[in-house]
Amino acid sequence: PGAPGQMSLVGGQATEVMECPHKVVGLVIGRGGETIKDLQTKSSCSIQIDQSFPEGVPRKITIKGLPANVEVAKQMIAQVV
Repeated sequence: PGAPGQMSLVGGQATEVMECPHKVVGLVIGRGGETIKDLQTKSSCSIQIDQSFPEGVPRKITIKGLPANVEVAKQMIAQVV
């Protein structure tokens, strides 16, 4: 995946990495992963959150799917945060 905010295409599948402030990453994941599962189902995308960063550093959210679906997922995540 490229830099945050930059979509890359491989074999018709898009991958985009967005940054999420560490304080709100829990909102994206939800209780027991409920919110992120819902986002993945509704957008038909795979959404992964890399939390292996020091305190205070934004987390990376990787979204994979068809380009239009990735855009939908980004908008849905933006509404959550």
